[in-house]
Amino acid sequence: MDNTTEPPDSPETKPEKSRILHVDDDPDIRLLISASLRNFGYFVVTAGSVAEALRLAKDLKFDLFILDVRLPGGTGIELCEQLHKLQARPSRRPRFPCAAMLI
Repeated sequence: MDNTTEPPDSPETKPEKSRILHVDDDPDIRLLISASLRNFGYFVVTAGSVAEALRLAKDLKFDLFILDVRLPGGTGIELCEQLHKLQARPSRRPRFPCAAMLI
């Protein structure tokens, strides 16, 4: 049994990881991009469809969306508009954290 303990993380000692939602219907692309981003220290959540992405965005706040252009249930552009409304932060300056791409 290991008796060493780490001090609890605090905002002063460890900054919060940026949260990224990556949406792509190709599981191989999701795996490749999410693994790469995690290697750089980002917190990444993935979805394979518009409906799945919207469910996740209702429960979690994200700093960036990386979206495929063509998705089951709609387009990345349409999804970006919906996500922007869901993730609106009235107390802050509005942001538009979407990047739609075709791979």
